[in-house]
Amino acid sequence: MHGTTWRFLAHSPSNDGSRTDELVDHLQSVAERAAEFAESFEGKEEAYLAGLLHDFGKYGELFQQRLRGEAEHIDHWSAGAWLALQRYKAKGLAVALAVQGHHIGLQKASRDSGRPRHIVTPCLTLARFI
Repeated sequence: MHGTTWRFLAHSPSNDGSRTDELVDHLQSVAERAAEFAESFEGKEEAYLAGLLHDFGKYGELFQQRLRGEAEHIDHWSAGAWLALQRYKAKGLAVALAVQGHHIGLQKASRDSGRPRHIVTPCLTLARFI
């Protein structure tokens, strides 16, 4: 589509139309705030990535339709969690759990999953923040 400029919003415009949050700006802002918060428990890199990916599924026409009231119940978080796991494998688990936890509640890692608690605990804290 030659000449088309895509504009992805993070949230519905305010009632008076004065506030429109561009998705790229929203993700960058959340990533920076999350990284700053997580510095205290050495989770800065994971927090930054979780911030970037937490609303990744909003990049797409279906979610943008939801913002315009043309669609309902669109999952906009699983794409970011999936990307963290696909790209970073086991190292992306904390990010994926934080992204999912932020949107649908904190999940439990099974006892036999072999996941160290030092990964799970910081991501649960981070999920509450983002």
